[in-house]
Amino acid sequence: MQGRFDGVPVSMNGATVRPVRDGGGYFFEYLDGNQQALGRIEVERTVGSNRYQQYLGRAQNGGQNYYRLEMLWHNQERRWVPMSGAFFGLDSERSDAHFTTWDQNCIFCHNTGPEPRIQNLNELRARASAGEQVNFPDEAKYQSHVAELGIGCESCHGPGAAHVQANANFFRRMSLKLSGGVDSTVINPKRLSAARATDICGACHAQRQPKALEMVDIWLTRGPTFRPGQALRDHVTPVGPETPAPADQPDLFRQRFWADGVPRLSAYEYQSFEESACLNDAPAFSCTTCHSMHAGDPRGMLTDANRSDAPCARCHQDLSKNAAAHSGHAADSAGAQCLNCHMPKIVYGVMEIHRSHRIEKPDPEAAKAADRPDACSACHLTWSTAKIVAKMNKTDVPSGGTARHLELLFGGDPVERAVAANQPFALTEGLSEPAAHAEMAALNVALSDPYAAVRRFSWRSMTKLNNALAQPLLDPKALASFDYMQPASPAPFALGPPLIDPSELARLQLRARAQLRQIVIGE
Repeated sequence: MQGRFDGVPVSMNGATVRPVRDGGGYFFEYLDGNQQALGRIEVERTVGSNRYQQYLGRAQNGGQNYYRLEMLWHNQERRWVPMSGAFFGLDSERSDAHFTTWDQNCIFCHNTGPEPRIQNLNELRARASAGEQVNFPDEAKYQSHVAELGIGCESCHGPGAAHVQANANFFRRMSLKLSGGVDSTVINPKRLSAARATDICGACHAQRQPKALEMVDIWLTRGPTFRPGQALRDHVTPVGPETPAPADQPDLFRQRFWADGVPRLSAYEYQSFEESACLNDAPAFSCTTCHSMHAGDPRGMLTDANRSDAPCARCHQDLSKNAAAHSGHAADSAGAQCLNCHMPKIVYGVMEIHRSHRIEKPDPEAAKAADRPDACSACHLTWSTAKIVAKMNKTDVPSGGTARHLELLFGGDPVERAVAANQPFALTEGLSEPAAHAEMAALNVALSDPYAAVRRFSWRSMTKLNNALAQPLLDPKALASFDYMQPASPAPFALGPPLIDPSELARLQLRARAQLRQIVIGE
């Protein structure tokens, strides 16, 4: 258990929870306005261990369903975070808005061999057929089972019973090892075609639905039908912006993609990958071209070598030898690194901004038309889109115009604002002192955003930038004490206004307010 179950109450979204340890158990205790206990739920399972850890409990009425509880423990920041802070909820969101049934959603990708084993499917259908209003997510009852909690060997290598039985024979093992023979009792992704190997990853890294309606019953009882080595699309249909959504949530799937169809949330890497030009140009291109399942940092499953341009250089050797000429940036700068331009950080998930897996050529004008961030403005914080394009085309640079970074930071929807506040490269490349001061002031204004997730990225970037300045603008202790989970007053620190016309700032903020909405993450 990674969270701090020390009895200190945590207030969030109008509710107070006290994580406590009692004997050998861990509990979430719920308090009223007088700090008196209303009840408690025992934490029986956890999900996650690297970035953060979520907690599962069961209802006190003896039901078998597992429920994801209201807050998670963030490992790096060593603090409790309500789900609204992780899942783009407004400050006004109810504390239990992300209290969800683990057995009918989370179970499918975070475990090996998931079987929801729904118990009352026929009953619910009969009631619905009789015209009764049925709330399926709340009323479904499960007695779920998994082969292994977490991602184990069989998730990628397929069922292993035959493999274990066959290789109990010492002489068989030695014979295969000495002869270099292929063990046919188990799937080895390295020996599959690139497409079939990628399908293994897509079984979880592609939000998806059962391919046929009749397969829904199988999913809810015995679990997904796909097994490693098979063609994924024979079993599922990946979700896209045009996927039909429930009548009460018409934007459910559309909001998970930018306007041009590029995914903007994690767990859609398969959809992004399928749209990459590299996939057509290099038939052997697959997830394992970059990712390594048994080596490297668990946060991304990448070796140190593959965090550089090495995977790209294997095909694009001519370009990698002259990166400065190809990119228009100094060879040792962030702008000359393949990933920064062709896989920009525009995807949100697990409280971080990640790279898009749609490998593309930078096109700031097209990105702006699709109302999404672009690679160039992530570095060039003071440039308008028109100036970026002029620099790319080596034409006359227009004067004036609002910096694209500020358009996103103050006028974008919640995910756009979070991406802009994250500033993946600009802080490491270094800003001039006036520009750094202006950026600090802009981020200071963003600390009053109505989404805690946006405030968090703004605060984190302010901290990095403040520490990088020769003469910090703020007392590091004062900045460290800022709690991004609490609604902030406008511009909480005395830093002056950002370098943007007040009327333009007001216009952008008005546009942003018109886009206030719950960003529905594929949970």
